[in-house]
Amino acid sequence: MNTTMNKTQVILHLHTHMPYVKNHDMWPHGTVWLSEVVFESYLPILEIIQHLQLEGIRPSISFDFSPVLLEQLAHSNAFMIFVEYAKNQIEQSEKDLHKFSKIPEAVHNIPMGEYWKSFYEQRLQTLHEMNDGSIIEQFRIAEQEGLIEIMTCGLTHAYVPLLHLEQSTRMQIASSVMIHELYFAHKPQALFLPECGYAPTLKGENGEYYLEDIILEQSINMIVLDQQHSMKYLVSEYHAVNTLPESLRPLCQVKLQKTYKDQSLKVLVRHKIASDKVWSEKSGYPCHSTYLDFHKREFDSTLRYWKVTNHPEYPQEKYPYMKADAKKQAHLDAKEYVEYLEKLAMSYTEQVNENGVICLAFDTELFGHWWFEGPEFLANLIREMDQSDILSLKLPSEILWNDSIHSVQCSAGSWGMNGTDETWSNESTMWLLDKMHDAEQHFEDRVNGIDINTQLQKRIMDQALRELLLLQASDWPFLITKNQASDYAKERFMQHHECFTTLITFFDIIKSGKQLTDDQKTVLAEIEQVDDIFQTIDIHQWRNHSA
Repeated sequence: MNTTMNKTQVILHLHTHMPYVKNHDMWPHGTVWLSEVVFESYLPILEIIQHLQLEGIRPSISFDFSPVLLEQLAHSNAFMIFVEYAKNQIEQSEKDLHKFSKIPEAVHNIPMGEYWKSFYEQRLQTLHEMNDGSIIEQFRIAEQEGLIEIMTCGLTHAYVPLLHLEQSTRMQIASSVMIHELYFAHKPQALFLPECGYAPTLKGENGEYYLEDIILEQSINMIVLDQQHSMKYLVSEYHAVNTLPESLRPLCQVKLQKTYKDQSLKVLVRHKIASDKVWSEKSGYPCHSTYLDFHKREFDSTLRYWKVTNHPEYPQEKYPYMKADAKKQAHLDAKEYVEYLEKLAMSYTEQVNENGVICLAFDTELFGHWWFEGPEFLANLIREMDQSDILSLKLPSEILWNDSIHSVQCSAGSWGMNGTDETWSNESTMWLLDKMHDAEQHFEDRVNGIDINTQLQKRIMDQALRELLLLQASDWPFLITKNQASDYAKERFMQHHECFTTLITFFDIIKSGKQLTDDQKTVLAEIEQVDDIFQTIDIHQWRNHSA
């Protein structure tokens, strides 16, 4: 390992989140979607962490896990779901191989069919070898060994600036800390705001409040924001930072000006330009013609046998995938990327005479699920950085904050389209936001009237709170705006909204002195069975998180 001192610090952060899909199957989404990500991203990434450790290289990857994902991975039936999925994929590969062997013009797909069979057999074995099949446990062990670091995220991945009530914001942040501690046995020191969604001031029912106050109250001292956030540096107009081009400005070390009890939030500024070199669907590395095409599957199969080849507008004109070529390309791309980052680091140092921080942040699912060779690229990237004389891969807690850290005023924004909230708030999603805000108010109007000594009242409103939190997820408006599984997103949002409305009706019936009918009790039990998540959260958290 290269031990050259005085290098530019690099954060490699993977934002790990999946919407709540358990018990809400609708092909190709639902638990199949979650299973795909487990086998194509989470298990391969765990493997590269272990392989790098054996090579004597510390991976130094930073993660955050959304609590809604943790609850699904830890669910009592998750192991069974993942095993069944792998067995189905193995069976599918065998069917494909049998078919290819009988079609002369398809024999070129046989090596990939054999690879798929081996791929799922090996990962199924890995799953069985884990302690109770616990993926979370493997990440927890890796963190305890100092190989990685894990921060938290919003409870159900709500886009915080679009929430209506301050209690909702507090629930999303404070309860995520509680769930994180439950699974990782420590309180998180940093927070990845869902979608990097931030606003300096938010409007609640009691007037304006400050998001960073709520974050700092939880003993969190660092957040991740995006290069697209407009930041005003509170330094002399003649300071070198004011002359930096946009490609270098994110390397500056910054903290938010607003303080809470003499504390201030440090900010890792995600370098969008550098991250897009990997992530961009139009020009990023995954677009290379050699890599496995995400969209095209064998016509009667769940498996993929074709490489990107050309523009996705012509899916019928794809050539057979050659794994050896893709593996080689993943190494070349990683080497080129590190060279690009080194030039970025040197340019910054030359202009301001100090080393900066390069924060690279991606969805974890990019590596493996969307970009099949992503884990291979990731491993090569870490190996290349380990040999660099200019870059040093660090965990967030290891960042050396220099004396010239800049205080900034940060505007509202996100890592979405144009750096605004328009990905989640637009003409196609306003109906959803209106219903979400109404639901928040309906819950608040009733929660203070609960007789907590009446078990049924509390039971109903505990479940209503879970439904409210689930319908707040940013996934639903995102999928609608992007027209990706938009029908599924609309249906899922309305399912949670209808369950919430039904529960509020049941509560009103009981408060009026009446009793639920047997049919209504059955409906209540069915809602609880389908959305059986966050059993450690109840109305006490909502009350405790009131301002």
